[in-house]
Amino acid sequence: MASGEKKTTTILVARKGRLRQRYDGEYRLVAGCVPYRVGADGQPQLLMVSTPNRDDLVFPKVTPTLQLLAATLDHI
Repeated sequence: MASGEKKTTTILVARKGRLRQRYDGEYRLVAGCVPYRVGADGQPQLLMVSTPNRDDLVFPKVTPTLQLLAATLDHI
């Protein structure tokens, strides 16, 4: 950025509520991330969590707590 230029910030509000969701045909459009790190053996290690509403594992939602955990695990 050149000197004298102002940096602009765009604020995006999450879509909340069933009627405000976006679809492509019958499929709901979602975005997310897959938290991982590369282990000592060179293989990726994925972070997955259990949830009381399901019997399987899912990728966690990104929260400040998860960001702190990721930073902590990165140094172990």
